[in-house]
Amino acid sequence: MSTQAVAEFICDTRFERLPSTVIEQAKRCTLDTLGSAIAGRNRRTVGIMDRLLRSLGEGKGEATVIGGARKASSPNATLLNSLISTVLDSDDGSMSSVGHLGHIGGCVIPAALAISEREGAGGRAFLEAVVAGYEVFLRTGWILTEPELKKFSISGTPGTYASAAAAAKLLKLPVPETIHALGIAEPHAPVPRMGRIALTGPMTKEAMPWGSMTGVTAALLAQLGFTGPRTLYDDPNPQNDCLEHLGRSYEILKVYFKPYCACRYTHAALDVVLEFMRSGEFAPQNVERITVEAGAGAALLSAIRPNTIEHAQYSFPYVIGAALADGEVGPQQMEDSRLRDERILTFAEKVKIGYSEKINSLLPSRFAASVTVLTRDGKELRATREIPKGNPEDPMTDAELEAKFRKWTEPVIGRERAVRIVQTVRHLEELAGIDALIGLIASF
Repeated sequence: MSTQAVAEFICDTRFERLPSTVIEQAKRCTLDTLGSAIAGRNRRTVGIMDRLLRSLGEGKGEATVIGGARKASSPNATLLNSLISTVLDSDDGSMSSVGHLGHIGGCVIPAALAISEREGAGGRAFLEAVVAGYEVFLRTGWILTEPELKKFSISGTPGTYASAAAAAKLLKLPVPETIHALGIAEPHAPVPRMGRIALTGPMTKEAMPWGSMTGVTAALLAQLGFTGPRTLYDDPNPQNDCLEHLGRSYEILKVYFKPYCACRYTHAALDVVLEFMRSGEFAPQNVERITVEAGAGAALLSAIRPNTIEHAQYSFPYVIGAALADGEVGPQQMEDSRLRDERILTFAEKVKIGYSEKINSLLPSRFAASVTVLTRDGKELRATREIPKGNPEDPMTDAELEAKFRKWTEPVIGRERAVRIVQTVRHLEELAGIDALIGLIASF
């Protein structure tokens, strides 16, 4: 396989050739990403980036800033919208036999929205770009699991190629220019390291906004005649075998969706704790200690008093403390003001992280956890969950995804507009122009 073959796949992707299951999945991914964006718009992290872009000048107004009541240049709008979409860590992702391939929607959807608006594209063109972007991301993520590359390959890295693919598709670049778009994207891709991210939870997280913006910029440069080198798709690497099925099978169908605003590594433990609570097995105030046994790296996610919401998202104690305090881990638990909520923090102090060789053996393909709850009256509850809710093996249904979207967005935009967005996304292919969707997320 080669960069040319990947470019040909991007250029050849056509709505009428896509299986209906793939089209429906692209709509689910779009709705879920928009829900994360609307719910995350007013976080401190977003405000910092927003102020910087305003101070520097946002360039030609060609793409809408979600919730900002203004337009910016397509790269700047992509940068900010990607940050908005990913700040809550509630965006989709994908697991594979070689590990976690990254978070896709927060890179691809903002890029596709920006260039669709810039180019006056309709719903079908938008969906084509989303599918092309997801497929390029997931296969690139697979390639980047090669040991030497994996040190640097988290979300924003494959997201750069994917955003370039989505933008190139919407710009209608021919194959030679699409090759250059991918080539320009590669040397400019961010290289975040997971260990450093999990330890301190920086606002950069997995560099998805930078990757998304970089991919869009790469496609725009290629359109103007800028050139780039060939890419990792041309390198001899057994992982490149995953490219052989481009256009014949669709990895987008294997995407997981998140029911919580938290690092995916914490979700199996959250599932267990919340299932115990919902079944009445214990009352939160009666908890003496909760022990989570997980695999390698889990000890990095052990902050009791995180300093930012990003750090909180990478903390087993904090997210379990939030679940005990509120019965959920959603946008309201990832408000900056909740970081000093003594009720959450008191519960968080009861959570201990341990290592399990059995759980570790399920890595890298599964983020599993065993949870033991000890109550003050001596009761001990124990359960193991190998597959977190939302994985393809235990998927969130359409009704659950819509309920998540509405619960997270209605406090921000109201019930009527939330329902209109759901209906608009459900019928995206009927839109002559993406502006009908953009108008619903432009200002709130």
